[in-house]
Amino acid sequence: MLPLIFCGDFNFTPRSFPYACITCGSHALNPSSPHLLQHKKEIVAGWHAPDLQPMASMYAAVNGAEPDYTNNCVQLGNYFCDTLDYIFASARVQGRYAPKLPTERQHTQPSKHHPSDHLPVVVDVDID
Repeated sequence: MLPLIFCGDFNFTPRSFPYACITCGSHALNPSSPHLLQHKKEIVAGWHAPDLQPMASMYAAVNGAEPDYTNNCVQLGNYFCDTLDYIFASARVQGRYAPKLPTERQHTQPSKHHPSDHLPVVVDVDID
């Protein structure tokens, strides 16, 4: 199987059902999965979950956990601060180094310190 890197602004948090589907593979799609039950997803009769290979979050693999946040903003009067951006990779990709993102939430984004509404997730990887 070829190495795969899947990255971007996914608009889901590390505690979400989609995150579990990517990082756990087909286990998260099992009808008795706590992730599935927690999010009250229903399986359509006759539908079978595809066999998915789990993918690791490279930032979490290198640093031991996801960053505290990649998006810290006020939009339409609502404050939001959590992780939405990831670099996922298959088993043949190993994270080597990932600069740690800030943990203090002094400035919402965008700002003069961070001109985007998302902090960049960067990881050096080795591909087998």
